[in-house]
Amino acid sequence: TADLLGTVLNGNVQAAKILAEEVHKDISMDENATSHLSNDFISSYSEVGIWIDPIDATNEYIQGSYEGAVTSSTEMDEETIWSSGLHCVTVLIGAFNLKTG
Repeated sequence: TADLLGTVLNGNVQAAKILAEEVHKDISMDENATSHLSNDFISSYSEVGIWIDPIDATNEYIQGSYEGAVTSSTEMDEETIWSSGLHCVTVLIGAFNLKTG
């Protein structure tokens, strides 16, 4: 991971190592981490908006302009970027109040 990050970070090895450590860090949430959250923060589900952000091929995903893989080579390899299906690396999903943000 650090080697790949170093490539996109123009050889910044220190930053790549720090980011790689964070990506692979084991995390856990205990009861104390969430106990301060109110149980009644949603007064009406009609006021809840959902934000969805696909990380890979976002523009192509939104436009639906590609079917399957987007690649410059004729073979499928780890360089392939997918615009549909379950090939997307990450999708961020968030909920927010439509009135207050």
